[in-house]
Amino acid sequence: MFRLLFMVTSIQAAKISYWYGKVNQRYENGQWKSDEDLVSGANIPMLDYCQRFWPQTTKVVNTNQTEYITFCNRNVPLANCGQNSTKPVYECLGAEFPKISYWYGKVNQRFENGQWKSDEDMESGALIDKLQYCQKFWP
Repeated sequence: MFRLLFMVTSIQAAKISYWYGKVNQRYENGQWKSDEDLVSGANIPMLDYCQRFWPQTTKVVNTNQTEYITFCNRNVPLANCGQNSTKPVYECLGAEFPKISYWYGKVNQRFENGQWKSDEDMESGALIDKLQYCQKFWP
């Protein structure tokens, strides 16, 4: 039997996906969302598109992973989207995206200014809610 001992997570993975001829998608609050303008497509440079939602983005990288996503056709209301496909996923990276590390039985860590730091209270462990823990440092 294996047990997860170490975990690194981000508050929110800043991800996008393009499908030429369809409206772009972004990953927000745990789900894929179509661009509300109903027209933004793959002709927009990915860095510009990421910065629209995550201004601190400095580069975009291919995650080398695909996901099954529902896309919208251009100018089709969001309620009527239904174009499903497995497409590449890209991550919007920047210095401000928080990361935390949980190691059961140890004190949590956070990644700040390019380095891992232990929690100063020397008590917070892996049983604390991740969002609550992150909001301690990034309100």
